[in-house]
Amino acid sequence: MSSLKKSAPKPKSEVSRKATLVETPRGVDPLPEPLDTKRVTQLDAKWGRDLIRAGWVALPSIILERQEALGLDALDINIILHIAKHWFAPGKLPHPSKGSIAKAMGVSPRTVQKRISRLHDEGFLRRIERRGPKGSKGSQTSEFDFSGLIAKATPHAVAALNEREKIRRMRLERLTRKRVPAGLPGDAS
Repeated sequence: MSSLKKSAPKPKSEVSRKATLVETPRGVDPLPEPLDTKRVTQLDAKWGRDLIRAGWVALPSIILERQEALGLDALDINIILHIAKHWFAPGKLPHPSKGSIAKAMGVSPRTVQKRISRLHDEGFLRRIERRGPKGSKGSQTSEFDFSGLIAKATPHAVAALNEREKIRRMRLERLTRKRVPAGLPGDAS
């Protein structure tokens, strides 16, 4: 007799994701497959599964809504989106090349370089130079820290949240106001 026990099937939340190897400019990276390939997310429903699986960018909408107040134009926002596209985790700063951003936008690398310098000088981005291994020549692509943009946009977000809450309270107040029945004191009819 065997002393091996049959293990119970793991719940879906514990099922490990399959990894597919994907060729990237830096080599081969594993790309996690979704647990339930038949599940349609809201993003899939809006944009289509292929577009979302090819990649998407998260950016707080307040940055778009208040871009003029922040002093950002369309070119600045486009560059910010391209940099944010490479920000995969809070502790890992993005470091796309100016050339790849320029190519995607259809502008010169010098245009991107000037704009990044301005965004840096105005405190929206912090550039962090990356050096290659000791003894190698030159440097690698700079890392970009968005903490300045976050700090500048946060007061706008707080103001928008306060305005939203004020509107919610006013609506609630209108709904809960007691109506004075006709013919009683206080009735204006």
